[in-house]
Amino acid sequence: MNSDKKHWLAVYLIPYTLVGIFTLGVGLFILPLGGTLGVIVGLSSTEPYFTSSFKLALGLALCVAIFLFIVGYKYRNKLWGKIINAVGFYLWCFAGVVGFGPQ
Repeated sequence: MNSDKKHWLAVYLIPYTLVGIFTLGVGLFILPLGGTLGVIVGLSSTEPYFTSSFKLALGLALCVAIFLFIVGYKYRNKLWGKIINAVGFYLWCFAGVVGFGPQ
């Protein structure tokens, strides 16, 4: 395995494993769920605690995540580009977890 593949595995699997360890395995299910359904729930729910300022903050966090992901992808040949790409990915997932709200 070349160093490029090792870098990709490290920047994506080490944080995922750490989240799983610190949440006793719950984070392994919550992060992918937040990255998919949490974003949809956070932006489209009509419950009273999903205020417009909450949706605006969630949308801003998602825009920052997309920006970081794109910048990291542009510089994917360097290790710091891979790290920025992974930070954008995990920011998207964590914003999605917040998007579920206080349920």
